[in-house]
Amino acid sequence: MPTIRGSLNGGQPLVGVLIGSALEPNRFRECTALIDTGCTITGITRTIVETLGLVHTTRRLVATPIGEARRKAYPFTVGFLADSMTGVGSVRAPYSFPEPVLGVDFVENSGFDVLLGMDILGRGRLLFEHGTFEFTF
Repeated sequence: MPTIRGSLNGGQPLVGVLIGSALEPNRFRECTALIDTGCTITGITRTIVETLGLVHTTRRLVATPIGEARRKAYPFTVGFLADSMTGVGSVRAPYSFPEPVLGVDFVENSGFDVLLGMDILGRGRLLFEHGTFEFTF
């Protein structure tokens, strides 16, 4: 089973992810994501939307710090550079979930490009322990 591991960065669980166009499987961008167990829907910044040329298909109702809002929703793929053991040693192999998510956009911030929500985290096992985390899927 693929696994990603990391340490809390300033108290935040940040991890590298691959965000791709659902329509163009070979077109993706490496991004920094915040693991957010309180978020039900994965979100991406508008910069990622523009870079990948994503087109919104609908709107989804989401809770924000200032109340509920309808956000544009985009189909996109989520992947990781997972730790995998081979006979030669440890390597980081790319892994993408086969089915796209229908995530929403959010306003830029300085720390991350992606909010990983429970729509992705629920597909695996997430463990926090002593300032580190491990996500196996």
